[in-house]
Amino acid sequence: MSEFVPICPYLLESDSSSKIFFSYRGVDLYFPLHGHDFYELELVISGSGRQWINNVCVPIQKGSLYLLSLSDVHRMEADEGLRIISIHYLPEVAAQIDFASVHEAWFMNLSPEDYQLFYQLAFDALKEKSQDVPFRTQHMLSVTMLLLTRLLRDGKAYPPAEGSQQMHTVLKFINENYAKSELRLKDAADACGLSPCYFSTVFHNVVGCGFSEYLTSFRLHRACLLLGNTSIPITEAAYNSGFSSLSHFFRVFRGVYGCTPKQYRDRAFGPAQGNGFPEYPRLENTITPAPALL
Repeated sequence: MSEFVPICPYLLESDSSSKIFFSYRGVDLYFPLHGHDFYELELVISGSGRQWINNVCVPIQKGSLYLLSLSDVHRMEADEGLRIISIHYLPEVAAQIDFASVHEAWFMNLSPEDYQLFYQLAFDALKEKSQDVPFRTQHMLSVTMLLLTRLLRDGKAYPPAEGSQQMHTVLKFINENYAKSELRLKDAADACGLSPCYFSTVFHNVVGCGFSEYLTSFRLHRACLLLGNTSIPITEAAYNSGFSSLSHFFRVFRGVYGCTPKQYRDRAFGPAQGNGFPEYPRLENTITPAPALL
């Protein structure tokens, strides 16, 4: 099978009802390449793997603490199932707690003693997210500030590559226009005001793969979502995902996933065990829900 960088749509916080949100999640295989318009602060509580932060590979394990800003792109792979306490907060919250000046990723590994302390603080705040208790938001804010203070004092910064902000514009542009089969590199370059040649170099430096590879991987991901979540015809799934040629779609699909789109759909709607096909990338299953903490 071809080695494509797994990607997913640019993640937005527009559907969130809260300006700060604690969650507990698991990553059993990978979380695809993405960026987002909110801050993401995470504490790994078990498992191991790697995270690519701004195209730099960083090993992660129990006790890893990291922050991703609005300027960063990242992806994750798990060797052993990762379990993570994740905190998402909007830019206005960063301004409220006086951390709005942070525009780069940060990473550190906590000592065992510090991990136990911060895990308990984060876990207590996480338990309250579904409870109607006084000062719940203030509690979440205070825990977030403590974690950020430790990370920004003792961690290592991973600055975004040159042109990162333009690439976030491009990721959103692709998210909005991938279904247009005539979409070309020049269109993306024009969207962020760069020449095609310079755009190509910057895109690879920031994202970690070429524009054509990213776009094809993005379209495949969207096709898989349609195949695994709807009953629309396979041809319609291909065209709606931006493929203008069915023969090209079938050839690329088999090269990446090692099966036909029909086999992929059968696997998505059929038994999950013993068929030898890769995990279909539904977003809700790419991040495999972790067992309940409570």
